[in-house]
Amino acid sequence: MIWTLLSTAAIVTMAAGSAGAQEAGLKADLLRDWASQKGRIVALAEAMPADKYEFKATPEQRSFGEQIGHLAQAHVSMFKRLDASGSVAAPSAPEGHDRESVVAFVAAAYDYGQKVLGTLSEEALTKATEAGRPVAARTVWAAMNNASNHYGQCVVYLRLNGIVPPASRR
Repeated sequence: MIWTLLSTAAIVTMAAGSAGAQEAGLKADLLRDWASQKGRIVALAEAMPADKYEFKATPEQRSFGEQIGHLAQAHVSMFKRLDASGSVAAPSAPEGHDRESVVAFVAAAYDYGQKVLGTLSEEALTKATEAGRPVAARTVWAAMNNASNHYGQCVVYLRLNGIVPPASRR
């Protein structure tokens, strides 16, 4: 995972980075990146027709709906660790993997992440935690990295069904 690659000092250095980054701050950068990724992932989830949500590239793989739902559930799990006080209500995963439920859950998972991230101070994003726990910024990056992995998998699912992913339609 990405948090094993970055030291706390590296995160603080990146947060302090350029003059532009100092003005915006790490939190603002993470919120902007999180919102951008939400747009890509929700558009990807909406691009697959409802009747293809059970599509699997191979029998051993998750269906498209399971992939997208898993991505959202991972976000919720990761951000629950950042919301130590439990002050932000986490969305619940839907029972099935139908398009409408999964798209709503993905959007809710990103909204939840945004709300939790909004409660964290700049200091909390880079403050070292107890042994074995990544700093908050690392958790956010890990969530985005995980989503990028699932995004790539889902792009293949779309293309196998003759659908050009929204980000490639320009």
